[in-house]
Amino acid sequence: MTLEQWIDGVMEKLRVGVVGLGGNGRAWAQGYEASEHAEVVALCDLWPERLAEARQHAPRARGYADLGEVLSQESLDVLSVHTPDHLHAGPFVKGLEAGCHVLVEKPMGNTLGDLNRMCEAARKSD
Repeated sequence: MTLEQWIDGVMEKLRVGVVGLGGNGRAWAQGYEASEHAEVVALCDLWPERLAEARQHAPRARGYADLGEVLSQESLDVLSVHTPDHLHAGPFVKGLEAGCHVLVEKPMGNTLGDLNRMCEAARKSD
């Protein structure tokens, strides 16, 4: 089943977490909030000022500085990864291991090792 087919069959909005709240992460959070299919429930970044700015677009979302807390405290359907390119692999793998659908910006990863880790995690996930 594709994500699109799954979304069409969902009665409630998808619970989305966004990690990495630079310009792209904030734009994606705003886009998810504008969608009738999604609700941003968690925002995650190490920088408090980025969290504060992102919460202007997703005011009901809880803010976190630690992705592990997000994944253990929020029942996410989707984790949207917008960290710097060289930091994509960690959140991607953690999101899959937590049972989330994961969206990652391009490039997917910066090294062959990261790409192999990410592909292996995807193979192991449901």
